[in-house]
Amino acid sequence: MKRKTYLLAAVLVAVVFSAYSCGGGGSSGQSAAGGPGASRGAITGFGSVIVNGIEFDTTGAVFTVENLSSPVQSDLDEGMEVTVEGEFSGDGLTGTATQVIFNDDLEGPVDTISGNTIIVMGQSVLTDNDTIFANAPAKLGSLSAGDIVEVSGPRGSNGVILATRVEKKGPFTPGVDELEILGTVSNLVSTANTMEFSISALTVDFSSAVLQDFGSGGPTNGDLVEVKSATLPAGGVLTATRVELKNNDVPGVDNDEIEIEGLVDRFVDISDFDVDGQAVDASGSGVEFFNGVADDVDFNVKLEVEGDLLGGVIIARKVKFRGNRIKIEATVDTGGVNPGAGTVTLMNIVVSVNQLTETKDNTSASADLSDLNNISAGDALRIRGFVSSGVVTATRLERDNTIDLDKFILQGPVDSIGVEPLASRTFVIAGVTIDTQNTADANFEQEGSIIGRSVFFANLLVNSQVKARGIYNGSTTIDANQVELQD
Repeated sequence: MKRKTYLLAAVLVAVVFSAYSCGGGGSSGQSAAGGPGASRGAITGFGSVIVNGIEFDTTGAVFTVENLSSPVQSDLDEGMEVTVEGEFSGDGLTGTATQVIFNDDLEGPVDTISGNTIIVMGQSVLTDNDTIFANAPAKLGSLSAGDIVEVSGPRGSNGVILATRVEKKGPFTPGVDELEILGTVSNLVSTANTMEFSISALTVDFSSAVLQDFGSGGPTNGDLVEVKSATLPAGGVLTATRVELKNNDVPGVDNDEIEIEGLVDRFVDISDFDVDGQAVDASGSGVEFFNGVADDVDFNVKLEVEGDLLGGVIIARKVKFRGNRIKIEATVDTGGVNPGAGTVTLMNIVVSVNQLTETKDNTSASADLSDLNNISAGDALRIRGFVSSGVVTATRLERDNTIDLDKFILQGPVDSIGVEPLASRTFVIAGVTIDTQNTADANFEQEGSIIGRSVFFANLLVNSQVKARGIYNGSTTIDANQVELQD
């Protein structure tokens, strides 16, 4: 995987960021400049092929679909993650594709189904409201252990796939059909008698496999590989027929326009992180953020990034967050832990916690908070996440020892604004009413600057991002002592 090595060049690119910036508005689907490049993400529509909001004309494009000898566009479908190479138009809405490439991430038998998670050959696959199911009219209800499924979607930092598409396939015929799994090598054993490694919970026997693109060596721990097999796993072991070394870098050369959608699977800071295995630097002063801010970038957050390639790194111009960002700092409600449903409730807000949620216990208990049985009513939690279609999902959950009762925090998009007199006006975030009648005029802020009550409400709109701090009344209202309008 390529990393930032050309620091001087990166600085020079940062200097010209202002030439690309649109000044804090617009759609992240609009490119600042046309030219050659590539876009990787899930297909969201046809007519041509639509990826990351760009409609690519595929007339004359070459299609590559794994395991098909002469693929055409009709072999593709919505939800498939593809890489489109070609030219971006200057309008930022269209382009011309020269090549469209699809490789699935996983194809194999279902081991188990639990909640919204499928285990396929030991690999965890998380589904959500955005997952497209094919040949499965009841979605997860149409699947059973042993069914063969093909999965497409980005991976999180813990290897869990967030499925953009799950397709139920026909019965598997050994020696004719092929199973596939893409993942990271671990637990490698390479001796005269044993040649195997693990991908997630699956053991791969590669003693008789063809090794591809490894040069004179073979697999090593940490390698990203694609494994193929002509037989079903037996006893948790998959016998490989082929093991191919892969990388997730988006194709291109310096100055190519690049767009990518995926999960943050490596994070050092805003200048050094990966989206679906591709290195990104979003530290430039001209970077535009949509539905969130730079501080919201974290492990397993789903992003769409647009920028130019430099030394194998996307120098970002625009970063768009999936859904609207939300932050909660409060204590867990009485009866607010539901391990079976995978939820915790704070201030009457139900928060979904899944396998992509990063957890940390800052108390002396040092418990594994991914197991919600280790969380109790009254625990002080700090949650970051997003709200989409009315569902709040945590990307990070931390537990602290205490939280002051007058410092409960709720930050997110405004659902509605009350019509009360200015002195007692309210607004609603995530179903919680923010009551400002006791908020001092000096505690109405915008990005850290005091703006006062009148200016605050004059600028407040539905979907504005607002941070509210105060006392929660135990029902559905925060008596705010401070409110801040976010940029």
